[in-house]
Amino acid sequence: MTSVSGGLNPSVWTDARAVFLDNINNSSLASAKFVKSIQHVEIVISDSSSTNTGAISSVDTAKCMIIKEGEELAAGTGGSNVEWDFDSATVIRVRRSWSDNVATCQATIVEFF
Repeated sequence: MTSVSGGLNPSVWTDARAVFLDNINNSSLASAKFVKSIQHVEIVISDSSSTNTGAISSVDTAKCMIIKEGEELAAGTGGSNVEWDFDSATVIRVRRSWSDNVATCQATIVEFF
């Protein structure tokens, strides 16, 4: 299992299977560009805020969406898992569907297989 998590600032991991992934703030986009052929990945969607760190409030439920090449694949709630298949050229984007100055939506890649 390989675990890769986004940070407040974009980072590039040296692991050949890793991705470029960053957090989303104020409804911006985060991109995950895969640098090696990976056929399947599991994403855990989480969000938090400075006033409610590590928890998901009811108003934020189902507000994170996974975007693949312009197509919405899944809407997720905090702590939910989303899985799909894709090719190595795919750029996956995760975006917030609501405006909130304190909440952060983050997609964490937890497993490659």
